[in-house]
Amino acid sequence: MFGFLFACESFEEESGSIEYCETNKECKEGFFCKKEIGDCEGIGTCEKMPMYCLDYYKPVCGCDGGIYSNECYAYRVGVNVKDTNCE
Repeated sequence: MFGFLFACESFEEESGSIEYCETNKECKEGFFCKKEIGDCEGIGTCEKMPMYCLDYYKPVCGCDGGIYSNECYAYRVGVNVKDTNCE
């Protein structure tokens, strides 16, 4: 589906502009390149980093090799999730 896209190419859809990316550097400040869980190298979309996260423990492995309390905490620092079964 994304084979013809270039990094951070914008398209208008009903909900507004979507920016496709490969790295966080391609997104504006306060955004990160969010990818599907398990996809650390592919193409994602620039999404706003969460400001707050619920405080519950369901550890995930980040694409940076770190372990985070839950998906939200990984996304809050701009890290994609490699695996949701990380202890």
